[in-house]
Amino acid sequence: MTPEEKKELKGHINAIANILYKQTKPEQLETLSKIEETVRKQTLEYTAVCSQIEDNKESQKEVNNEAVFLGLARAGCQRD
Repeated sequence: MTPEEKKELKGHINAIANILYKQTKPEQLETLSKIEETVRKQTLEYTAVCSQIEDNKESQKEVNNEAVFLGLARAGCQRD
């Protein structure tokens, strides 16, 4: 990793940490294990949502492709 990439990564990590910190209850910051558990939970929740969005996009593409195919097939049948 280049020094520029390390600097950029550090900036992103700090930004993420600030966002997660704002969303965290004070009692979740009392011990290192609570902090670790909270960060893991927040990260998994966010990545699960992102994954579902991506899955939905892929499903929608498949539906759209199928609709186009069916539309073309019907159009072809109607011309005969």
